[in-house]
Amino acid sequence: MTTLVVVRKNGRACIAADSLTSWGSTLQSSNYLASNSKIIKVGDSFIGTTGIVTHRFVIESYFSGNEKYSFRSKQEIFETCVNFINR
Repeated sequence: MTTLVVVRKNGRACIAADSLTSWGSTLQSSNYLASNSKIIKVGDSFIGTTGIVTHRFVIESYFSGNEKYSFRSKQEIFETCVNFINR
């Protein structure tokens, strides 16, 4: 189970995630992983990932070759997700 937390105070935000990774039923400490963060920087935004480790690589791959995304409003986030799914 992944834990992601975002806190906003005085116009600033902080995002954090646990670092335990699972491969099926095997739990792996972040000390043994090269890519151990569940938080990805996309432009000026940060995305917290959940699910299997592969999800992170899929999301990183999508945004690394795609400049047509925006996270400025709920509608733009929705459109970004629809474009991701329909890719």
